[in-house]
Amino acid sequence: MCVANGTLQLNGTPVGGSWSGAQVNAAGQFDTSVPGNYLLTYSFGTATCLLQDQVTMTVNALPVVDAGNDIAVCLDGGLQQLNANPPGGTWSGTGVDPFGLFDPLQALPGGNAVTYQYTDPATGCSNSDGALVTVQPLPTAGFTHAPIACANVPFQFTNTSAGANFYEWDFGGTGTSFFSDPWHTFNTTGVYNVMLVAGTAAGCTDTIYSSVQVWDVPQAVPILDVVNGCGPLTVNFDNQSLGDGVSYWWDFGGLGSSALQWPPTFTFPMDPQDAIVYPVTLVVTNQCGSDQVVVDVTVLPEPTAVFGPDVDVHCSYADVPFANVSYGLPDSFQWDFGNGQTSTSSATIVTSSYAADTVNTPFTIMLIASNACGSDTAQYTITVLPNQVTSFFNVDPVQGCAPLTVNLTHYTSGDTALFWDFGDGGFSLLPDPTHTYNTPGTYTIELSAMGCGFDSFSQDITVFPAPVPSFTTAPQGVCVGGEFTFTNGTPGISGSQWTFGDGGTSAITSPVHSYTTSGTFPVTLTVTSAVNGCTASITQNVTVGITPVAAFVPVPDNGCIDLDVSFNNNSTGASFYQWDFGDGNTSGVADPFHTYTIAGGYTVTLIAENVNGCADTISLPVVAHPLPTAFFTFTFDASCTSPVTVQTVNGSSGAVSYDWDLGNGQTSQLNQPTAVFDAPGTYTVALTATNQYGCTATYSDEFTVHPTPVASFIAQPIPACEGRPISFTNTSADAATYHWFFGDGSGSLADAPLHSYANAGLYDITLIAYGAGGCTDTLVVDDAIIVHPTPFADFTSDTLLSVRNAIQFSNLSQGASAYTWDFNDGELSNEVHPLHLFPADGGGFTVCLIALNTFNCPDTICKFEMVASDPLIFVPNTFTPNNDTRNDEFKPILNGYTDAGGWHYTFMVFDRWGLEIFTTHDRDEGWDGKVGGADPVIDVYVWRVVVERDGDARDFIGHVSLLK
Repeated sequence: MCVANGTLQLNGTPVGGSWSGAQVNAAGQFDTSVPGNYLLTYSFGTATCLLQDQVTMTVNALPVVDAGNDIAVCLDGGLQQLNANPPGGTWSGTGVDPFGLFDPLQALPGGNAVTYQYTDPATGCSNSDGALVTVQPLPTAGFTHAPIACANVPFQFTNTSAGANFYEWDFGGTGTSFFSDPWHTFNTTGVYNVMLVAGTAAGCTDTIYSSVQVWDVPQAVPILDVVNGCGPLTVNFDNQSLGDGVSYWWDFGGLGSSALQWPPTFTFPMDPQDAIVYPVTLVVTNQCGSDQVVVDVTVLPEPTAVFGPDVDVHCSYADVPFANVSYGLPDSFQWDFGNGQTSTSSATIVTSSYAADTVNTPFTIMLIASNACGSDTAQYTITVLPNQVTSFFNVDPVQGCAPLTVNLTHYTSGDTALFWDFGDGGFSLLPDPTHTYNTPGTYTIELSAMGCGFDSFSQDITVFPAPVPSFTTAPQGVCVGGEFTFTNGTPGISGSQWTFGDGGTSAITSPVHSYTTSGTFPVTLTVTSAVNGCTASITQNVTVGITPVAAFVPVPDNGCIDLDVSFNNNSTGASFYQWDFGDGNTSGVADPFHTYTIAGGYTVTLIAENVNGCADTISLPVVAHPLPTAFFTFTFDASCTSPVTVQTVNGSSGAVSYDWDLGNGQTSQLNQPTAVFDAPGTYTVALTATNQYGCTATYSDEFTVHPTPVASFIAQPIPACEGRPISFTNTSADAATYHWFFGDGSGSLADAPLHSYANAGLYDITLIAYGAGGCTDTLVVDDAIIVHPTPFADFTSDTLLSVRNAIQFSNLSQGASAYTWDFNDGELSNEVHPLHLFPADGGGFTVCLIALNTFNCPDTICKFEMVASDPLIFVPNTFTPNNDTRNDEFKPILNGYTDAGGWHYTFMVFDRWGLEIFTTHDRDEGWDGKVGGADPVIDVYVWRVVVERDGDARDFIGHVSLLK
């Protein structure tokens, strides 16, 4: 027997004997808890009639079993061979077959307990050991990105993977990254297959691919069939620009534009003056940037012949200049001067001479201007005159004092041009000029007459010197009534005449003069030369300053401190002011403002002064009166009830009368009035105290009447159910904080609390409402809350084998009288123990039961039910393509998804990187494990089966292990 096999009852014959030995009692109960060999004796009778027999009992120890260490495997990790000691036992548990082959896909994510059971063949004793196989879930790799990247510009990838905590990126062979949301720069254009491997901390991975197309900034390559020529110039365009996703913009030198890749022919106009350059611009743009190239198109003009002489009439034998101002870029010229002479000169100025005998003779000149774009002809006619001229003029006067003005009249004959030389460096081209000589001396005036010939005539004039007057004035400026002394400094004079600008005159050489009014006066001195009797004058200004008059008015001239006084300055004739306010303060502004802060009488003095230093002074008194002091208190500062009567206590000083504003619409002139406040609120009481000077002081204080709070509430729902929350709506007035007592030993300080009761019954509610100023109100409501009992909801389920997708539910609820079932498939039931048929495609459903009692109190319980799909699909999890004719092919088996039923079938296999390696639509075709004809590779692969009918698609995914 095996150890720990319980108590074994031994039976001996004849019945009635007794047992003895280790591990056994006299009644024959053998204890198997200790392994070993035990010799037991069975005795019957006594003395000489004693009979005995013996038996050996062997208690075998249990074998020592070790199921190995706990392991962890990813969901796609393939079959795992579990190893235990000693070998030869049997495995059991979720996901493991009896031989220890564990399939993660057949287990549940998380920990899966497995058990190894071993029986010793020698003893028949069994023992077991357990292990935990943890199936790690797979992450879901995913990422997004913009469809187009730009070369050499960082490009962002947004990771949308789920359940992963590390990432490995391969950017199509251009680099890698381990960041979650990397930026990558592609240096060259092309299409790159970007791979993301998302992994968990347990090493489980998922792989996804996505293609990125990389563009570069485009390159503009415009081709023009001609870039210069005679205008108007027609140009054809070709576009050999490089780039992807390119848009085009042509600009034809500001004359037009086109967004076509190959724009139509364009004609550029000609500028008649000069060659014109049109910058033709091609801009190519895609989402990676733009490029532009400018090609200059030069349009040449046809020439225009233009020329002319300096004047149209010339004298005989003169060289006539012709200015060539032809335009349009001429490069050759042909002159015909009309006098038998020709030229091909391209100079700007060309000349030719002409002659006339006795009459005026016309000549026509012709110019032909040419270039590669054409030629043009211009003509011009001039007149040539015979020679004849005579010069003569008259002068008036011929002598006098400087400055001397001379009038000149010419009597020249012939077709002439006149040139006057005045002999002092001056000249004129006028026919009859006037000229003034400022410097004494003798001057020769000459008239040159020029026309078709030349003649000149001259005459002398004499200019006598004038005296140079001068005088000085002292002082430079005086006030009204002050004297000026004028000193004459003119030499060689025979007389002087003064005018002083105020109507006064004098013939004294150096006079003294005073002015009765202020202002600026022009003083003029006129002197006569003792040599030649010539006179001259000089004028200088003198300034007589205004004597100011000081005057001001203080506004006000008396008042209460702080006394603000504005001094209105009424002074006249002053520019500067000095104020002394009598309290040690001064000012220099014209109209000052001053504040007296100390009571008393003050003498204010103003000195008004002008720019000449003239000044005047005035003084006036200002009186500043003192202020009283206003102050009062209340016998108490606040109240929770109204109306309330409050007594004031007047603490003012220096006052003779009082005016009260009691803040309640009433006033008083009493020294200490009482105030009555009828309603809650804050009342401002103000006191104005007045002294004998009418000076006032004001003081105010607040008295607060707090509103008495009123506690009230509404509780919903009533009655309530056990464990269900009751909402307490606070309808209290004039309260800020609250204290609730719910009658079950609990409370709350919330304004509007939620509370649930654990037990049915009646409960008293107390609410204390706290208002401002410590005012309170307490509300007690007896039996305010009625709480009914709540039922207990519970159920079990059992899958019916006879009906696919049908589950029988057993209601285990207590204290309920009505039920509502929600099967999570759109159907409900009110039966007590419903039988429900779930949808044919199966799946997971959360079934909820709501149990109600006679008080309409509910209880809800929800449980998850897994329902198999119908039809069925069977897919093996392992195959061995080793050509032994057994399990060499991997193929799903479908039950119900038939072609005759209209189902379309697709079977796909993917490698661990997510690349599709096998696809078929043939239900009879399986995968032989080869990829591209290569030998099978041991690995775990992902399979996918999609069956679709009339838009109803079923998608099945799993893993298969390829072994050899």
